[in-house]
Amino acid sequence: MNNEMIDMHSHILYGIDDGSKTKEESIEMLKKLKSLGFTSVIATPHYIEGSSYRANNTKKIDVITDIYNEIKDREDMPKIYLGNEVYILNDIEEALKEDKIYTINDTRYLLIEFSFTNKPVNLEEFLLDLRSKNIIPIIAHPERYSYVQKDTEIVRLWIKSGALLQGNYGSIISRYGENAKNTFKYLLKNGYYHFLGTDMHRSGSSFYNSFDEIKKEIKKLIGEEEFTKITCDNPKKVISNEDIKVEIPAHISQTKKLFSFLNKNSF
Repeated sequence: MNNEMIDMHSHILYGIDDGSKTKEESIEMLKKLKSLGFTSVIATPHYIEGSSYRANNTKKIDVITDIYNEIKDREDMPKIYLGNEVYILNDIEEALKEDKIYTINDTRYLLIEFSFTNKPVNLEEFLLDLRSKNIIPIIAHPERYSYVQKDTEIVRLWIKSGALLQGNYGSIISRYGENAKNTFKYLLKNGYYHFLGTDMHRSGSSFYNSFDEIKKEIKKLIGEEEFTKITCDNPKKVISNEDIKVEIPAHISQTKKLFSFLNKNSF
């Protein structure tokens, strides 16, 4: 299990969103991810209603099947599973019924994202409503949202409302700026994340060469056991549609606590 990392967030489906452009690039991305230790990769193309990133399930299945047929007999390739990264919709249940969006490996788990700058209104009620419909929301990269960076208490309420959290590996090396880095480290250290993902879009990214450093920094903060839990154990449960035990983090609403933590920990 320790070596069976599962990438919870990637844009390896060519020609669908702002990720891979060609089948060859998709295959190269998968090969590089396998070399880093990922035995499985979940393809999570964007679905943004009203934009050009709204391929339906038929299109997504056609692309992932094409990739699968190219790599199925290769030992240097990870397994691939289908999902989506869905920009918040008012009626996610209807979109699922209409085959517009796809839960991870056709399970209860759905990766969703929000505006980076404007906190959605009545979000806790929205998350509770999803859970009442047997949809388990996984919120992508909360450390990148400006309103989370200002008040980490928000994500505790999301978890309390039934959501799980997926952080981006690259946040720890300032891939998305210093505010995202600091927030990622704080949330990671305090047990907020249930999964990590690469959020890879390109085969030529510098991320691949930085991954050893990334793993080292993350393990330094949370240890080997917790690293295995959020990179191997929990993702495997998602793919198998199993329940994940969730603990609500301690109340940490005051912004000064974030800076107190950062000041006491040299990174």
